[in-house]
Amino acid sequence: MTQLILKDIPPELAEAITEVAAGEDRVIIEYQGKRVAAVSLDLLEWIEEIEDQIDREEIRKAREEMAQEGTIPWEQVKAELNL
Repeated sequence: MTQLILKDIPPELAEAITEVAAGEDRVIIEYQGKRVAAVSLDLLEWIEEIEDQIDREEIRKAREEMAQEGTIPWEQVKAELNL
């Protein structure tokens, strides 16, 4: 994730960032015709935790599938792909 230090920015953007930092608002910023959002760090951390939970569930399912169905040996994969 990229981290930026903002110094010289337009007053409107500074105000929006202040509101987001205080947890008072979420902001949609349009940049080069594309919409991007600015959210508080608390909300970002919450979103990342949900993503981590989803990842852990997918890993659990994949491991369960491997235990039930087995795996394909790497040598077999290489042979099938002519590697």
